[in-house]
Amino acid sequence: MNIEQLEAGIQYWKNHTRWPRDFHQGLYQRLSQKREAGVELFFDRDMIRLLRQWQATRGKGVTNAFIEDRGAELWPLVLLLYDSLLAMEDDQGNKVQGFGAVSWEQVSPLFYQVAKIKGVKSPVFASKLCHFLLPSFYLPCDQKVLGISRYTYEQYWKQCQKEWQECMDKDPLIARLQEELPDLEDMGYSCYRCYPWATKLTELCRIGQEHGQARKGVT
Repeated sequence: MNIEQLEAGIQYWKNHTRWPRDFHQGLYQRLSQKREAGVELFFDRDMIRLLRQWQATRGKGVTNAFIEDRGAELWPLVLLLYDSLLAMEDDQGNKVQGFGAVSWEQVSPLFYQVAKIKGVKSPVFASKLCHFLLPSFYLPCDQKVLGISRYTYEQYWKQCQKEWQECMDKDPLIARLQEELPDLEDMGYSCYRCYPWATKLTELCRIGQEHGQARKGVT
């Protein structure tokens, strides 16, 4: 990961996609508020509509009603696994905050449980719903933009985590992305409180690797 890759990813996002120009800052705010209101109610019809907007529920016979029914059946175990991740602590007894400090073995049970809702081989649905639940632990994947079809989600997740952990100069990357985020302080909300810096920066650098010419630099 380096600043050139990040810049290429930012420019691709802005110029070649229809994704929000705030890099989902507003979405992360809404998702945080939704979790605070109760994760047992997180998987509602608004969430199913969001998943459809993110093209995560495509497929023959995959209707909103199908996803809603399967979600209702499987959500109780999702909640238990979610709570177990929130309760994780490091060796010093501090809460584990995110992507760089967890292992695939810790986060995979939730991913595989969520995947059962749609019940397909593609990781797109599970990765996006897990990202909505725990943005700092899971990266969303996209077949077209990120070329995820070359990997299993486990391989993709581990490779992204390795790149984040090996990046020795993260501050310039954070500062560059901050330049793109609207200032929401005047609305009483800190844009940095719940923004998933590690996963978003890694995602953007991967986009830069996939579509840009930025392949040089020091990690």
